[in-house]
Amino acid sequence: MKRSRNFVAIEIILFFLVLAGAYLLAGPAGKRVDMAIESAKNGLLDRVYAETGLTLRYGSMSPSVFRSLRIRNMTLSDSGGAFTASFPDVEIDYGIADLLAGKGIAALHRVSVKGGSVTVNPSADPEFARRVLSLFSSAPTDPPGTPAETVMPDRLVIDLSSLRVAYSARDWSASCLVKKGTASFDPDGLRLSLDADARYRDARGKRGFIPSSATASVSLDGRFDPTLSSGTSSVSLRNLASDTVSTDSLRFAAAFRDGTIRLDSTQDLQPIDFNVSITPATSSMFGTFACEGLFPLRWLRFSGASPTFASLRDLELTGTGSFSYTPGTFAWKADLDSVLPRAFTGGGKLAASCSGTNDMLELDTLAYKGAHGELSGNLRFNLASWSADGILYARNFLVWRGTEITGDFYFQPALDGSACAV
Repeated sequence: MKRSRNFVAIEIILFFLVLAGAYLLAGPAGKRVDMAIESAKNGLLDRVYAETGLTLRYGSMSPSVFRSLRIRNMTLSDSGGAFTASFPDVEIDYGIADLLAGKGIAALHRVSVKGGSVTVNPSADPEFARRVLSLFSSAPTDPPGTPAETVMPDRLVIDLSSLRVAYSARDWSASCLVKKGTASFDPDGLRLSLDADARYRDARGKRGFIPSSATASVSLDGRFDPTLSSGTSSVSLRNLASDTVSTDSLRFAAAFRDGTIRLDSTQDLQPIDFNVSITPATSSMFGTFACEGLFPLRWLRFSGASPTFASLRDLELTGTGSFSYTPGTFAWKADLDSVLPRAFTGGGKLAASCSGTNDMLELDTLAYKGAHGELSGNLRFNLASWSADGILYARNFLVWRGTEITGDFYFQPALDGSACAV
């Protein structure tokens, strides 16, 4: 049915009336929005400084009257150099009604950060680091049962892209490029997901099996409580590589509580369970593992491996172990039973109870029986001086192309290494 020309004319007139009204109201509304933004900005700046000691600055702010706010060249920093953040482009979506009602940060709906960098160096200002960490836990002077204060908005979504984050300690550093990430706040807490490329570097260099550098692609999906004092997440590492070992993938569950991070394995391709506890405040770490029928060299690849070591690819391993790390000290212990492949010494069975530190390796018990004879004993190796101490028993043990040995070998340290008595 065709509408009359009079009806079309009325529509056109109403359109121009609405357009004229919007033009007349835009000025006063814009000024009121500007005032509300200024009030929210000042409140946010005061709160950030009061709670963290950080100073927030920005180059320019361009509001869209009823929808969003774009901030250029935003920086956050403390006076001691422990924390520096720079964001060239930040877009903030807000609710106009909440903003005009003076609700401040509660008026924010979404924050989009494109590019930028965050640098954390706690050693530059230990007091700042202590103050920030205290925000994520209840004060020890609170009466028992006192709930921790919520430190996040009721509802807010933060989108990240191409953001670089770096953390530096006294002897090591870690960094990552967040390719894509989302943090969603709601009354139940924080939901976090991200994809990033991560890098680790130790200024002291490679020390034994401890790598001096490592890289990996990281995917994380987790949730934290409203106080940010505890949370859980699933983590996937892909293309994990270091100057000692590499693997295609590693998956685990992570939990954060009372200042401690706990990692538990969720591998579905290899029969291994491990858990690691990390305390960032003391830079310490402790972990345990257990495996049964594990083929470690099908899963892990060691750099610079010799052909002899490569022949252990089908090594089958069962056992338990643990390790601990504090700044300057690394220690481990393991009880292992293994089935050696035929490609290595013709096959056989090997059992060992062993332990070690930064510069020491101890074989408390060693027992081998296979196609090339038998070995048993206990030995201690000083990795710093390359000396050995202990006893080794050999029975019909094949050492070279048909040459077998039988005897008791006693080792002790000497000036140039070790002396051996047979």
